[in-house]
Amino acid sequence: MFGYQGWFACPGDGSPLAAWEHWFRRGDQAAPETLRVDMWPDVSELEADERCDTPLTLASGARAQLYSAYNPKTVDRHFRWMQEYDLAGIDYMPVVFPGFSWHNMNPAAPFNPIPRRGGRFYWRQVGRALQAGNTMLYGAMFDEVDEGTAMFKVAATRSDAPEDVPLVTLDVDGERLPSDWYLRLASEAQKALRKQP
Repeated sequence: MFGYQGWFACPGDGSPLAAWEHWFRRGDQAAPETLRVDMWPDVSELEADERCDTPLTLASGARAQLYSAYNPKTVDRHFRWMQEYDLAGIDYMPVVFPGFSWHNMNPAAPFNPIPRRGGRFYWRQVGRALQAGNTMLYGAMFDEVDEGTAMFKVAATRSDAPEDVPLVTLDVDGERLPSDWYLRLASEAQKALRKQP
């Protein structure tokens, strides 16, 4: 099971906030120094009306884009991703997470202090939970990019993320992984849970 925050907003998205919410520090202009997230979402499958331009740039020189959870198309897409990988919704149970980093939200904090290690950190937790006999797990979190625990599709390489800020991309630990790697791992964890006696 995954929690879904859905609290990300962008200027001009039609939300009452009409501002960057959770992506950049509230009340500040969007800029590398006000970025609050440590992971960058993979927006390649989103349609043009689901994307929000930022002032940041990708390695290619293209404008870096984000999304707003105020857009029902995007939220529907995120829940479709959960369905495609056979993942369930929200509840309370033992928590597993892929790694942790919140340097951009807390600049004094180290960058990537709990590395993902290509999924081995996550899978070790799943294995221990299965050995303990758990039949349900809570995956923290589907869209938690500000604390670097996001499991949804994120930037696979540095070239897929803005270059002027430190971000945890899936190659940060020296491994080349697809943007949906953690959805795949979560799907395998779900299958293993279903085999539990």
